[in-house]
Amino acid sequence: MLEPKLDLSWDQSHFYIDAKPFYLKIFEGEDPPKSFNSVLIKLDAEAQDSLNWDEQIKRAAHLSRDFYILWHLDLGMNSPEFCFNNLLKRKCCELALQHFTKTIWPQFKEKTIGICLYKGSIGGKNKEILFDKYLYHLEELSHTLSHLAQFLVDEIPICLFFDVSKSFSCTELVRLFDFERFEHFLLGIKGTSLPFSGLCWEKGLSTLGYLSRKNHNRKEKETVGFLVPPSGDLEKVFQDLQPFNYRLLYQDFAVLHWDQLDEIIVLSQYFDHKIERLIQGFQAAGGKVVVYGDSLGLKEEINFHDYLTDVTSP
Repeated sequence: MLEPKLDLSWDQSHFYIDAKPFYLKIFEGEDPPKSFNSVLIKLDAEAQDSLNWDEQIKRAAHLSRDFYILWHLDLGMNSPEFCFNNLLKRKCCELALQHFTKTIWPQFKEKTIGICLYKGSIGGKNKEILFDKYLYHLEELSHTLSHLAQFLVDEIPICLFFDVSKSFSCTELVRLFDFERFEHFLLGIKGTSLPFSGLCWEKGLSTLGYLSRKNHNRKEKETVGFLVPPSGDLEKVFQDLQPFNYRLLYQDFAVLHWDQLDEIIVLSQYFDHKIERLIQGFQAAGGKVVVYGDSLGLKEEINFHDYLTDVTSP
């Protein structure tokens, strides 16, 4: 494995270059304005493509004087015809990534801030297709990308951009993009108001950055988290959470991701011993617990509607 020239990483709150917070402003177009600091460059890398990227290399050489580069290796995975179990197509993907590592990476490793391996929809919602099919599709995608990652540079951010516009409910989206499924990837999700960790794509706010053709405001740091239960209909809950600048916390990763949060919102309907232990740890660290639903009888718990009134009152 080759080592990355830049030290690149990210967490729930920041993207980092050489251990310093860096707010990504990635331009999706031909001529990036000076107000951006990065640019997306697409490389055609499907099975039928020649992998001749001379024109893109010339463009990158010019733009890299002023911008970092996010490379979009279009492997065709967002096509309905792409089959994850097709060994020939997988081999073609491997060869494309190896070609990138040998030809482009050595020239631009000092200016590369990531590699995008997926950009598109997940196949628009079809009422005749069971939701479990979409879960299976993303599970296969995640496994395939994890396999392909070994042909790229260690620790370089792999970005995935999903367009879910008008396709899924909020409840379905938090299941589809469960943190465990994509914990090693930097996501950008377009078409939802849910505060998924990662970049925003065209619309929305993020504390890490955005991919767009226009400038965005930066999202303020969250001070409250919402503990996502493993099941249940959450549509009404997400409506009630709209006034808040909150962070999604998946139970198995909550301890890792509640850094710098002051409160956690918990649904009493799904309260169990595992959540109780999490809450005790959060309170021991000085955090407060907001209970949505019936009282849990916790020490110093805050009623959600009282909390909402405090937040929304002038």
